[in-house]
Amino acid sequence: MSLLIDLKSFIKTGLHHEGAYVIKGEPGTGKSTFCLTAISEWSEKNKKVILTTNLTEQEIKEKLKKYGAKNNFKIIAMNTSENKNLTMLSHDINEELSKMKKGDLFVIDSISSFLLTNESKQVAKFLQTQVARTRAKEVTLLITVEESMNEKQVINLITYFTDAIFELKTNEEKRLFRVYSCKFDGNDLKWKEYQITNKGFEFKKKIIKE
Repeated sequence: MSLLIDLKSFIKTGLHHEGAYVIKGEPGTGKSTFCLTAISEWSEKNKKVILTTNLTEQEIKEKLKKYGAKNNFKIIAMNTSENKNLTMLSHDINEELSKMKKGDLFVIDSISSFLLTNESKQVAKFLQTQVARTRAKEVTLLITVEESMNEKQVINLITYFTDAIFELKTNEEKRLFRVYSCKFDGNDLKWKEYQITNKGFEFKKKIIKE
């Protein structure tokens, strides 16, 4: 089953081309797998993908290969040990975004690395710039964030200029997903169980009401 199709059980219109979405959750809840599954589905539609990540290109390719992704994606490293500051990274991203078209995908996984060497307000400003750029190009943006003290400050700041927040959590050995907030669709805070398989991020059928 398609992740993008299943998301319509939460957001009736599905993901907007120019939408910006935050995926939040504790470490190990499956945020990166959610993104990799989305990348795989975008690549199947021959769409261009940009992924910023600390992982190496080889690590990403190995993971995506399991999900059936094609090779039409660009990886921009954001390893803090390389001393690539936000201005330099923003320049690299803008160069790649200039080549993108409506319906392509840009993934930031995750903002935690930025917060190691930058203040939360600087990171929020950087993300606001990326949101504006992707909207102008009508490109979908996924941003993952871990729920810790620093990240919560950023979540509060970027909520104002992103379209929706997806929340992932584990509860009694179950993995649960919901749309925590959404600006363009109704939100009844339903939880839906998901699993991580060799095909990536997959929803189960049962929906749980909180």
